[in-house]
Amino acid sequence: MSAPDELIRVSDELHLLEQVHMALGSSHSLDDFYAAMAGMLVDPKTLGFSRAFIIRFDDKLKQFQGRMAAGDEAGLKTEFMHYRADASALPADHVLSRAADSPQTIICKPGDTNLDGLEPVVQLPLVAARLKTRRGLHGVVIADRKFAGQPLDHLCTVRFQWLVSHACVMLDNVELVEELTDAAQRMREVDRLKTNFLSIVSHELRTPLTSIIGFVHLLREGKAGGVTDEQRDMLGRVANHSAHLQNMVNDILEIAEVEAGGIVNVTLQSVDPVAALNHVIPKAEARKSSRHVVIEPVVTGEVALVLTDPIALERIYYHLIDNAIKFIPDSGRVTIEFKETNHRLEITVADTGIGISPENLKQIFDHFYQVDYRLERAYNGMGIGLTVVKLLLDATGGILRITSAPGDGSRFTVSYPLAD
Repeated sequence: MSAPDELIRVSDELHLLEQVHMALGSSHSLDDFYAAMAGMLVDPKTLGFSRAFIIRFDDKLKQFQGRMAAGDEAGLKTEFMHYRADASALPADHVLSRAADSPQTIICKPGDTNLDGLEPVVQLPLVAARLKTRRGLHGVVIADRKFAGQPLDHLCTVRFQWLVSHACVMLDNVELVEELTDAAQRMREVDRLKTNFLSIVSHELRTPLTSIIGFVHLLREGKAGGVTDEQRDMLGRVANHSAHLQNMVNDILEIAEVEAGGIVNVTLQSVDPVAALNHVIPKAEARKSSRHVVIEPVVTGEVALVLTDPIALERIYYHLIDNAIKFIPDSGRVTIEFKETNHRLEITVADTGIGISPENLKQIFDHFYQVDYRLERAYNGMGIGLTVVKLLLDATGGILRITSAPGDGSRFTVSYPLAD
């Protein structure tokens, strides 16, 4: 071969290698990968086979399954997709058994290869090779020259094996992407089912709890007959625990509502932050239980209006104050301060509670996260209040900053732009 011919051959091989890497490397799913590989096998300008077949091996089922067929015949791919064969039931001379057991490409001819089950679509002679990755046998690739009028010679085998070898290397990445995509999809589905479950359970619990609280109130007031002091004390305990359970149910229902899109359609408008706070304080006071906690708004002058959703702001207030009360052991103070800075209003909810360590600060917005996860922990609650705060802030364009240290209390600062 002359020097110019050799240069042309090298250039063609480099061009082919570039095509292979571009086609296979850009595949983000197995189906895309199969389509790209089959397309190169039947492309007259690439490898020039008449037809190509890719058969996937399912390691869990120990079964071969038709996945991709390429060629000029109508309905070839649809018919091939129905192919199924148990690996243990295939004879040793079957084309799939031979290819799966051979580290190199094999040429199958009439008389030496069994096509049982593949006869309607696959014809001899053909070349076949296995696709094998670090995870094991992935499948088998088959190609023939049914319409080319040219024999399957040594050169065909070499070029076919060359493509299969490159494909096996790149298939590792595609398998990994496919696994990660499937895992992410499963996680999204689990998350959706969890949200639906929380919403349904919360709704179903809320109705009987409302009845229980109502009837207990009637009994304590003597509306259903006289009660002794001891009975009234017991009913008071039932009422307190029922109210606590109702609050937890409301919290679960709220986070399910937010995750399901209940706060997505917010209406941003001018909101008076002090008026919103005044609506919330009585509800927060009811959550103090036996704790001697003072809730103190610090208003030293006129407080500017902010651009947010009024309902969202009230829910943010409620959860921040409730969270502050929860982590004050016996007695303490929760202050709410307002400060204008850089055309924004900063609303700080500060407490004299136990504080938060740096490692726990990273996780306090996770669903159901508890700094103290023991069943006998001192601070009750389900760990979803701050999750709701984060979701509401994301929906309304608010910003949250936290400063805290163990023993020094915590400061949660919400920032919103000033209203025009």
